[in-house]
Amino acid sequence: MIDPSEILENYRKELTLTYDQFIAQHQVKENQIVNDVGYEKMIQLKRIDMNSDEHFFFKDNMMKIIYLTNNKLVGIIWSEFIQSIHKNDQGEIVGSRASKIANHIIYAKNGIAASIEGDNVIFIEFFPPQSLQEYLSGIYKKPLSFRR
Repeated sequence: MIDPSEILENYRKELTLTYDQFIAQHQVKENQIVNDVGYEKMIQLKRIDMNSDEHFFFKDNMMKIIYLTNNKLVGIIWSEFIQSIHKNDQGEIVGSRASKIANHIIYAKNGIAASIEGDNVIFIEFFPPQSLQEYLSGIYKKPLSFRR
């Protein structure tokens, strides 16, 4: 099994790849590419679906965000990330689109955010490190109210 710190670092390295580099490195097939999609506030993106749990979003030839949803894998990645940061480094907690009781925890300067419900990590986002304000204004979209 791959070391969790290596998994975390591998996803961070993916963020540095251009669209063309990613296509070549991963031998992406045409049926894995979806054009003109949105993700939260971002629009006119290209999405590459590596599998049902792993999505890579590009705009202007640059990777903008990685979205992961595999419960086991995202739990391992998130746990590794939390263990790697300074205890005083607190993430910003906002509402999550995942569910009414989930929280979206943002570590914008580290380029990672996760939606968590209890102990269950629902999804993780990797993005280029930025200020919290940049993330909130450029990526995060406040969830609509959930109905009972």
